[in-house]
Parts: sequence; C-alpha cells; structure tokens
Amino acid sequence: MEKEKVMELLHSEDIKSIGLGLSIAEALNIDIEEFKQDIELIHDWFSDEKDLSFEEKLFKVSTIQELNFSNRNLNHLPPQIKYLVKLESLGFFECQIVSFPSEISNLKELKTLKLERTPIDFFPVEICQLYGLEYLSISGNITFLPKEIGNLSKLKHFYLSRNKLKSLPKEIKRLENLTFFWLTDNEFSIFPVELTSLPKLWELRLDNNQITHLPAEISQLSNLYRLNLTENRLEHLPPEIGNLANLRELTLNKNNLTSIPAEIGKLNELTGLFIDKNKLIKLPAEIGNLKKLDFLSLRENQIESLPEEIGELYSLKHLKLEGNQFCEFPAEFCKLINLDWLDIGENNLTSVPTEIGELIDLEFLAFSNNQISSIPREIGELLNLETLYLENNLLTTLPPELSNLKKLDYLYLEGKYKDKNNRQ
Repeated sequence: MEKEKVMELLHSEDIKSIGLGLSIAEALNIDIEEFKQDIELIHDWFSDEKDLSFEEKLFKVSTIQELNFSNRNLNHLPPQIKYLVKLESLGFFECQIVSFPSEISNLKELKTLKLERTPIDFFPVEICQLYGLEYLSISGNITFLPKEIGNLSKLKHFYLSRNKLKSLPKEIKRLENLTFFWLTDNEFSIFPVELTSLPKLWELRLDNNQITHLPAEISQLSNLYRLNLTENRLEHLPPEIGNLANLRELTLNKNNLTSIPAEIGKLNELTGLFIDKNKLIKLPAEIGNLKKLDFLSLRENQIESLPEEIGELYSLKHLKLEGNQFCEFPAEFCKLINLDWLDIGENNLTSVPTEIGELIDLEFLAFSNNQISSIPREIGELLNLETLYLENNLLTTLPPELSNLKKLDYLYLEGKYKDKNNRQ
C-alpha cells in the first residue's frame, strides 16, 4: 500500500506535491531509499545526464513524454519503467529488446509504441495491457499474435511488416477503431478473412506475401481507401472487388493476373490503379467508367490493345504502358487531353499518329525501344513538353517543329540526350 501511495503521488500534476509526498512518506517511516534508487536507476537508463540532483531526476522521470532509442545494445526494459507515468511515446529501432516486464502496464498514458528491426520472435503479451495504445509498430520475427490483442480497442495504426505471420487470431475483429493495418513482408498464403470485420479500416497493406486469392467477403471493407497487394500470387480478382465503394488506390503489381473483372468499373472513386508486372492481355470495357482515375500503370504485361472506352478517362494524367505488346498507338489516347505523362516505351510501335499533337498538357513523353521510323510534325504542338524519349527506334531524321518546344529540357536519342542548350 505504501508504494501505491507513492505511485499516486507520482501521477500528480504538481511536482511540488511529489516532494511533499516524499516528506510525508519519510515521516511515516516508509522505506523511501528503495524508491529513490528506483528513480535513479530508471533515469540513468534513459538519460546520459549523470550530474543531476535526485529532485531533478525525479522531475524528469515523472514528466518525460517521449523516449526513442536507436542502435543501442538494449535487451530488456527494467521494471522501474513503471515510474514513467507521463510517457506517451516509446520507440526502439535496431535495438536488442526481446521482452517486456509486467510493470509496463503502469504506463497508462502510452499511446505510441515502436519496436522496429529488433530480434523479437514473439508478440509480448504484456503489450496487450496498454489499453490506451493508438499506434503500434513491431517488426522482427513474430510468428503469431496472442488472442489478447483484442484488448487494444483504441488502436488506430497497427504495423506488423517484416515478420513471419501466417494467420491472425479471430480476436483481431475487436480492433474496431483500426484504420491503418500493414502486414507487408509476412508469410500469408490465405487472405486473413478476419480483416473484413474491421469497419473503419482505411488502408490495408498485404504486399510481399503468398496470397493466391481474395475472398468474396472483401466487399465488407466499405471504408477502405487504399489497398496494396503487390507481389503475391493472385491469378484473378473476385467480382466483389467492385463493392469497395470508397477505394481510391488499388495496387496489384507483381502478381499473376491475366484479366480484370468487369466490376472494376464500379469503383467510382478510384484515382490510382497499378497493375504492373502481371500477365494481362486486355482490360474490360468498363474501365472507362472510372471517371476520377488520374494514374493508370500497366507496365510489363502482355497487352496488345485497349478498349476504346479508355478514351473516356478524362481525368487521367499519368499513363504508363512500357513493356507490353502494342503494335499500334491507340488512337483513343489522343482523347486524354489532361495527360501530362505518357510512357509507351518497349512495345512494337511502328508509327505515331498525327493526333499526338492534341495532348497539349504532356510534360513527359516516352517512345523508347520501339520500331518507329518517323515522328509527325504535330509533336511541335506539345508546348508544355519537358522530356522526350526517342532512343532505340528506327529514326533517321526529326521534324524541325521540335524547335517549337521551348520547355523541352531533355531529348533522349540513341542512348544519349540533349538538353535545351543542345549539350549532350
């Protein structure tokens, strides 16, 4: 009880009352020496200031709000950490921490805890007693989460990248306030269906796992804004993907997708779609329904043509198509008058249409590594163009209208480039 009284005094807002409390404790013959030793120990654990009085150390211990350790040979937390009663943020980066004392539960004010690039191979259950946590980041070699994880009901940011997780406990559903959940670089082969019960989930990252398919239940993530599934083993997407009504960014790079469902056209709020390095042959006509799309990247697929509806993406600004099988420049591109970046290098193009001059907002244009033998004079109408890639084609001459491009800083030809002052 005596120690509990001292702890209550430590929680006081007024440091003077702590001193008064110590005087009272001494008057009541409470053994305060151990308490003083604890204060000195915990202060010296986190601070290099050795020449402070006890009162100064006590003040720092009882008022410090943030502690971060980097590249230190720390392998444990002392139980005296319980005296850091005002601590709100605690971080360890490339330290040797592998366990936590039960006393950490006394840190009632702690909102942020980071354990990044540590050798920890299990999730310390003591963390689950930090009921005020809102931000938790742990990367190491964790293989499972304890069921007590559901106790962290205030958690909003949960980062578990670079671990060895294969599944999640059902209690994860109790994290009703979770908005950001990163599970990058783990060992999931099955999409954790428990995630679909998180009503406020805003960003989900499961990139660099081994997931082969998505469940229909993914449609329940109605508030999802950003979804990243890069570098998995997906071969198809369920039609329910179209029910993610608030989705803004969908990243599916480095999978085995051969097609995209027509329901993709229901993602009316989508602004970014990234499907690089798959096995796509074509896109559905419904792609034209994505009226807010401003970034479309389809690099390194097997696409030979695109539906004419692609020309209805009037908000599109960035279009990346290098490394496909286009033999003709899609005429529909010339309707995309808001484009400022177009890369269609590493295809099989033999010509460029005169309509290219209609893309007056273009700042970046790349035709590298094709079989183009001539460039139309209309390219001189791209007055905002700053960078033009033409190397590794069959060009023998360039149109004199290129001199109209006063903003052109870099012109790349046959592995070389010239700047606006004609310097190589």
